[in-house]
Amino acid sequence: MLPSALPAFARVSLNGSLHHAEPARRAPVRVYHGPSRFIMVGTVDAICRMIDRCIAEERSLTQQGL
Repeated sequence: MLPSALPAFARVSLNGSLHHAEPARRAPVRVYHGPSRFIMVGTVDAICRMIDRCIAEERSLTQQGL
């Protein structure tokens, strides 16, 4: 399942606990989305790696015929 499809991400507020966690304990990329927007927070490299992993997963599922 892709990170953006997980229901927990839809319930996360951009303002809630974003600055309270220590940087070392935060996920490399945080994903927030609502009905009309999709926000990824992290370094450009971490976001690119996450997108690459999602694309690879989609291709793998397509090749398996799922």
